[in-house]
Amino acid sequence: MTYYAAPGLTDLKMLPLLLTCPLRLQQAEEIAKVVAKYHGLERIDLNRKCRNSQIVTARQQACYIIRQRLTGISLNQIASIFGTAVNYDHSAVIHCDKTIKNYLAINDLSTVQDIANIKIIL
Repeated sequence: MTYYAAPGLTDLKMLPLLLTCPLRLQQAEEIAKVVAKYHGLERIDLNRKCRNSQIVTARQQACYIIRQRLTGISLNQIASIFGTAVNYDHSAVIHCDKTIKNYLAINDLSTVQDIANIKIIL
C-alpha cells in the first residue's frame, strides 16, 4: 500500500477534500448564522428542539442552502451542525432538502424570496 499525505489515502483526488473539510464545516456554520439572522433568530435557535414554524423553516432553508453550496460535505456532517437536540441525522437533511425543493417547485412566494435573499446576502 502506498501512503501519501494521510495514512490509507491511496487516491490523490481525495486529498483536497480532506484538507478542506474543516473549512467546509466552518462555511456551513456561517451559512446557518446568516439564515438564522435573516429570520430574526439567534444561531442557537436552529439547534433547539422546537417545532415553531419559524425555526423549522429557517433550519430547513439552512440545510437546503448548505447542501446546494457545499457539495463536498456529507449529510451526517450537515446534520451535526444542528446538534443532537433536534435528533438530526442524514435522513432529516434529505427531508429538509426535499421540502424546500417542493416549495420552490410550486413557486411558494415566501420560500422563493427567502432563498433568493439569503443567497444574495451570502
